[in-house]
Amino acid sequence: MKFRLPDLTATGGAIRRAKSRLRAFDDARADRQYLACRCARTDTPFEAVFIRQRGKPCYALESVRKPEPQINQGAASSAPTTQYDIRHFALDAVVCPHCGELQFTKCGRCGAFVCDGRSKRRRSGFYFRCAPSCGNEGTIGTLETIEMTAPPRALQITLDNAPLRLLKPKP
Repeated sequence: MKFRLPDLTATGGAIRRAKSRLRAFDDARADRQYLACRCARTDTPFEAVFIRQRGKPCYALESVRKPEPQINQGAASSAPTTQYDIRHFALDAVVCPHCGELQFTKCGRCGAFVCDGRSKRRRSGFYFRCAPSCGNEGTIGTLETIEMTAPPRALQITLDNAPLRLLKPKP
């Protein structure tokens, strides 16, 4: 007696839905952190997005992008920041999208993570020059920790300084 198994076929829509579910599952398992940066030459801000899969020790660069505009300045300043060991981030992969610089320095005055597009090597060492909006300059030290911002967790609408949450519709 011979048994024959039916051919297993999937439509394009079923494959797309399965890939979408897997992508959503991977995104739920991933941890993203955002590093606010600034170009020293053009004085333009941008963000470096780092991603770490659960169970892995280091963050890899996912993308470099322009930050999304904030509706009010209070929301931007209230974003929670966390200190991390700088060795856990692949900072050597970040390239300034405005001038192409590969090296970055954290400014001691404005606190921004600035590309070294205006900095110079001198006999006495490396001389840092921040973006024109800050104007800080001088020699640099060694950075051991870095401040990262986590992505927003839930959509909130504010009215009279009281957060309101959107309710789920009842079935």
